[in-house]
Amino acid sequence: MRVLGYALIFILITIACFWRFSNLNWGEPFFFHPDERNIASSVSQLKFPTNLHPHFFAYGTFPIYIIYVSSLLWKALQPIVSFETAILVSRAYSAILSILLTIFVFIVGKQIKNTTTALFAFTLSIFSVGLIQFAHLGTFEMWLSFEFLLLFYFLNKFLSTKKRIYGLGSSVTLGLLLSTKVSSFAIVPLFASAIVFAYRKRLCSLVSHLLLFFFVASGVFISTSPFAVLDYPGFFSSIQYEASVALGRLPVFYTEVFIGAIPVVFQFTHVYPFLFNPILSFLLIPSFLYVSYVAFKRRDPGLFLLVGFFASLFFSQAFLFAKWTRYMVPTLPFAYLMIAISVSDFLRLLAKEYNDAKTQPARYCNYISIIAVSVIGVVSIGYALSYVITVHLKKDVRIQAAQWAKNHISLNASIATEAYDLGILPFNSLFSNITLLNTYQLEQDDIVPNLETFDYIILPSQRVIASRLINPNVFPKGHSFYQNLFDEKSGFKKVYETPCDLWCNILYLGDPTFRFEQTANIFDRPQVLIFKRV
Repeated sequence: MRVLGYALIFILITIACFWRFSNLNWGEPFFFHPDERNIASSVSQLKFPTNLHPHFFAYGTFPIYIIYVSSLLWKALQPIVSFETAILVSRAYSAILSILLTIFVFIVGKQIKNTTTALFAFTLSIFSVGLIQFAHLGTFEMWLSFEFLLLFYFLNKFLSTKKRIYGLGSSVTLGLLLSTKVSSFAIVPLFASAIVFAYRKRLCSLVSHLLLFFFVASGVFISTSPFAVLDYPGFFSSIQYEASVALGRLPVFYTEVFIGAIPVVFQFTHVYPFLFNPILSFLLIPSFLYVSYVAFKRRDPGLFLLVGFFASLFFSQAFLFAKWTRYMVPTLPFAYLMIAISVSDFLRLLAKEYNDAKTQPARYCNYISIIAVSVIGVVSIGYALSYVITVHLKKDVRIQAAQWAKNHISLNASIATEAYDLGILPFNSLFSNITLLNTYQLEQDDIVPNLETFDYIILPSQRVIASRLINPNVFPKGHSFYQNLFDEKSGFKKVYETPCDLWCNILYLGDPTFRFEQTANIFDRPQVLIFKRV
């Protein structure tokens, strides 16, 4: 049995590696993700030792420096890191951290429960659409997710052993978290609570260790983010801007789709069903409630910590005005652990009922267990496979659309498209007469775009469409513009739409345009639409 277990783990890790590293250069040479581009631009302008200021505080500088040094080594210490190299290296780190995260889910699962639960959580994380997707993005969600889980590991070991080495490990990890993204500060109250709980009976030790651990965390943060201090005005200004956008105080075009979104409900209807799959998303709330109940009933510090981590990461983001999919990614490993604990305990209860009774009705418990595991397994594997096939085993949909346009549209045609969408880049190299329409400003501008001067309209993604069509009262002009375009009342007819096959329909539950929060797919697999004047 042990050999079979090791063989299963090896097979799962192999699958994880293949799915996370396949097509890691997607979108090349255009690289459509704006956050990736911002990070790569920050990395590529660094030059040791004359310029180490990233001039970019929306994300932390610890990963930026790691990516920069790694890029130098990869290119044999060439003094300048290219934009493309920075993106590919950052994606490689995301893929590696995604794989390490799944392994650490197993380690933490054994730490707080048992091998069976750990293997179950490990398997769920292997077939996680969210962890597979963000393994392909050169952003910092995988850094954050891994560091949060590492912090949990150290804190839980510290609570169970009271060894200072684990407290120091958690302090270092906390400092790296803050240096990866300053919004990680949301976990600080839980970190402090764990220290207080550990030394609750020794006041002097409590005070000295709190000071020590926060001093270490602060030292790590400052040493890995020196310009947060050296350029404090720039750092503070960036944080103010990002906070204003996230809280909705500063209206920007890329958050308009969240108007009217209900916190918590939105995450469970438009975010988690994509990051997990619909079955696991449904199981998450009862699993959270069950693990919370068991934690209180047994006074289990490890389960308390698990619930606390998930709650801290979830609720600190759920009530923000901006509800991007990436905000929920760090909650995934803790969600998988809670689901694994709940399902394994439920199956263990059914097995006990079956073994104790040995009656015909009790035998149904065995059938229920088999069916439950089979459904969760099939849905998880099928959903993840649908993502891999739809997004990463096919050519980028924007490049596909540009190739179709090359074969069906005159190179001199007059084309209109939306501003602020990088999806038009493949078309720019083929067509010289492309006009950018600022369709985000239709409500403010008195002049309606004169579409009669254009032969074609290209919509590179559903980014503007979604916010306008679902909010007609807020954007009456924008709603009318897009509704008339779709109803062919603007003198245009749709001649191309990104095809959506069976795998695509499974992944997006039959609606790749409106089913999920738009950033779930507008960067790596948007719907491209082309309209022709008739």
